Amino acid sequence: MEKLKSVVPSNIMRMISESTADDLPSTCSSLLDFFLSLQLFHDVVRELTDPELGLCRKDAGAALDFKKKGNECFASGDYAKALSFYSQALRSAPMDKGDETDKNLVPTLYVNRASTLHKMGLTVESVRDCNRAVVRLPSYTKAWYRRGMANASMGNYEDAIQDLDIAMNMELSSGGNSKIKEELEIIKKQSRRVKNSPKKASNMNCSSIVDVSQASLIHFEEPYAVIITKACRKTHCHFCLNELPADTVPCSSCSMTLYCSQYCQEQAIGQKPGIDLNVIPALGNVSTDLKRYVERISLENNSGHPVADSNPTWVAEHRHECGGVHWPAVLPAEIVLAGRVLVKKIEAKKYSKGDVDSPKALELCHNYGCMTPETKLEIHIYAIVLTYCLQLSYADEVSLSGLSQVRYSYLGKCDEPSCNSKLYRNALMNVRLDIYVHMEYKWCGVKKLAVLISQIKVNSMAVVHMKSPDACEQGKHSGGLSPMDNTLTNQIEQVRVGQAIYSTGSLFNHSCQPNVHAYFLSRSLLIRSTEFVEAGYPLEISYGPQVGQGDLKDRQKVLEDQYSFRCQCSGCSELNLSDIVINALACVKPSCFGAVVDRSMVNGKRQGANWIQDVSTISCLEQPLPIDKQKRDDVSEVAHLLFEHKDGLETDLGYCLNCRSYRDLESSQKAIRQAEINIKSTYYYLKAPLKKKAPLGEVDFTVLSYTVTETCGPLQSRVTTGKLDRRIISDALGSLDILRLTMHAYNKYIAQVEDSFAEAFCSIGDFQSSVQHCKASIKILEKLYNPNHIVIGNELVKLASLQQCLGDNTSALDSINRLDAIFSLYYGSHAAKVVPYLNSLKREASKLLQLGDTASSSESN
Repeated sequence: MEKLKSVVPSNIMRMISESTADDLPSTCSSLLDFFLSLQLFHDVVRELTDPELGLCRKDAGAALDFKKKGNECFASGDYAKALSFYSQALRSAPMDKGDETDKNLVPTLYVNRASTLHKMGLTVESVRDCNRAVVRLPSYTKAWYRRGMANASMGNYEDAIQDLDIAMNMELSSGGNSKIKEELEIIKKQSRRVKNSPKKASNMNCSSIVDVSQASLIHFEEPYAVIITKACRKTHCHFCLNELPADTVPCSSCSMTLYCSQYCQEQAIGQKPGIDLNVIPALGNVSTDLKRYVERISLENNSGHPVADSNPTWVAEHRHECGGVHWPAVLPAEIVLAGRVLVKKIEAKKYSKGDVDSPKALELCHNYGCMTPETKLEIHIYAIVLTYCLQLSYADEVSLSGLSQVRYSYLGKCDEPSCNSKLYRNALMNVRLDIYVHMEYKWCGVKKLAVLISQIKVNSMAVVHMKSPDACEQGKHSGGLSPMDNTLTNQIEQVRVGQAIYSTGSLFNHSCQPNVHAYFLSRSLLIRSTEFVEAGYPLEISYGPQVGQGDLKDRQKVLEDQYSFRCQCSGCSELNLSDIVINALACVKPSCFGAVVDRSMVNGKRQGANWIQDVSTISCLEQPLPIDKQKRDDVSEVAHLLFEHKDGLETDLGYCLNCRSYRDLESSQKAIRQAEINIKSTYYYLKAPLKKKAPLGEVDFTVLSYTVTETCGPLQSRVTTGKLDRRIISDALGSLDILRLTMHAYNKYIAQVEDSFAEAFCSIGDFQSSVQHCKASIKILEKLYNPNHIVIGNELVKLASLQQCLGDNTSALDSINRLDAIFSLYYGSHAAKVVPYLNSLKREASKLLQLGDTASSSESN
């Protein structure tokens, strides 16, 4: 697209940069007519839409190559690589049953992968692959045989016996039939042995704990349209957005998309294959029970996420992107999402005829007029390109004819008339009339797409999943965890898996102090209240920035840049403690806790000479002092002079807001920079990046823990090899002391450095020091946010893990109970689903409680 942007004439660029939404018909027409005369444009569109040039088309040759490599790895015992090659082969293999040459390729690949999964101990996944094979080729004896062996490994002897019975009926060779018969007799004996063995009594009182919370689920919604992020295409299902299992299901028409189940694939592309018993001659001699068993397998293979079944107007969201073209893979996710929204609207019109339950029109706002000239130009280009891409599937609904094309088609009928010819004049009139009609429809279509892209930029939500390894699940595969391995200092992370439009969820207003919290289960949006909300009071969500995450100026800038409005929420309409201290310096008097406002951010990247004006504005112009007593006390602790000067405090940079003592800003900044250099040098030696503050608004609509940073892989590798040096970490502590003396105690940068030291000490096994630094970080965050904020809950996960390793059961139990209460407030009964590691912590809490009871009982005795 950069090439197209670079050739746009200056007059059209100027017209677009100065345009409003009302000007879109004119600007779109001008740019489109220019593109139609440009060979570069036609080359770009052809590359995006021609299946022969598509990077995502099916390729039987490539599939056979991957199959061969998989077979070689399987023969050598490298099952992990074999699994990868078979999965790649399935992505490339043509799945059109009409192709006689390749009709056996896909079932063979599924069975080969099933054998590999069985070898790896993934028997459930192995059975699912066998199901997919028999659905495509019901007479495939090897698929039934492999399914029977996998079922037998799981102890499902009834199913295994029926699988092998079917295999025997289909096997034509006497040798193969004898082998199946031998296996069948062995499994029957095992089945009888299990039936005759005594069964262990089950504990009927053992059940999962249901979190009881005061939080209320106020909204649940499926997306109007959703698209997976490019970063998650190989790791998450392209339909439900959950993590992919080992037995991935590829798209039947392209090599780009992957699904977690046959069901998700069918919902995305609108196909529902099943077993046709009439095409299996070998089943003619089997019993009715076996035929029913085969039908049941077909139904099980189609079971999955119940989204589409509950929606009669469901649209196959990926179908128009199939066929091997690669525009869905190349264009930005939000542009592909715009295409899905438009297709949903087109399909919805078909259902709306005479249907009282037809979906409502999607009503979204946009801020096109406030966008930068570069963004406006990009929207125009993408709207035109996307229109051409959608013509492949919706030529009638997304019709587009250029001005030069219309003129050529009509003048071609005139048999080269003279200029005075009446026929020629009539032809010109017809051309003008036709151009008018086509332009009206054409410009309306491109204009609507331009508006739609603008709406998506403002209203789309980032679908975020929380990723955290379950320690118990890790233990199953690794044979148990050492105390150090079991410690999670930063492994809970946000994964932005998708981008979606929610027709109702997008209507919630923003607040920097929201009273509701948004989270996601699969692709579903859930909104839960986090505090008591009086009747008639607005329900407000966060679009990204929150009080405590950044100061007032930063929050306002993010919201103005991304959403074109100046926030006037409760968090921005009164003075907050965090707005004063988040980047403040400390008073030079040791006995004074006042804040000194500096001219720059601590990282030195942004000059903030006007920051003190923000404080002045907060105190006397726009933001009044807080009414709540606790908030007033908190502000008074660091800036009580604001309360003494009712008409506003006239202060200069560098003066304390409590005692008016002066701090030399230049020398203070020099000391901070030197301390930063020393600390960063330490972490550079350790090959681990110093914790960085995530940018404001990084995740739209869902603010989780912005202090939970990325996993430092190189650091962890040094932990396991024992290469960390305590002396190196200890030397950096002197620089931390300098930061503590220079910066205010509630400065957020100190919290980030404390968290980094907690990880460093954990890495060398000094859990006591790690706990101390983790607590220091949490103490600061509690002041910037509030003690029950979700950020604190995420930090408590790290603290509880450290306390467990330290053997401090009482403190660990307190931390676990507290974080459980916070997660229940934000996620309700879904807490364990959103944060899977919570299950491990709660189980550990139960063990600690039992140990405590046992110890108390022993002391009493």
